[in-house]
Amino acid sequence: MAIVPFSNEPDPLEEMRILLSEKWPNVRETKIPQILVANNADDPRIRACLSDGDVIVIKQDGLEQLKQRYNFTYYDRIFPIVIEMWTKESRQRMRNLGRMVRAIINDNIHKQQSYQLIRYKGIEEAVDDTLNIWRGKFRFQLESNAVCIERTTTDSII
Repeated sequence: MAIVPFSNEPDPLEEMRILLSEKWPNVRETKIPQILVANNADDPRIRACLSDGDVIVIKQDGLEQLKQRYNFTYYDRIFPIVIEMWTKESRQRMRNLGRMVRAIINDNIHKQQSYQLIRYKGIEEAVDDTLNIWRGKFRFQLESNAVCIERTTTDSII
């Protein structure tokens, strides 16, 4: 019986932040926003300031789902995320940010390290006209199908 060595499990939220940060084109229409992972202990910023520019916050959106397959050797894994975009410029700016995020994700749809597919689920807009702040919640889910179950040994299951 051999023990399987474990390494750190990749953080899908941090992977998404890195993807957006590295692939974001620096053009006037969609200049690079502040991209943060919510509750990231490694990030010294406690809050983001819209005066410094647009803000994108990446968060988990509910429970990760693990759907066991019939033979209990594999499962399907679904990780829901929400990418919130905040701007004080305009509703159009918020929609442009969302379009850029979708374009980056579509260009890299199968390149997430720990998941096989990034699927766009929809948008929820919130506008506070009295404050001139626009927010969009863009929902995605990361998917992996037929993932081999984690084991501590190399022994046969049956």
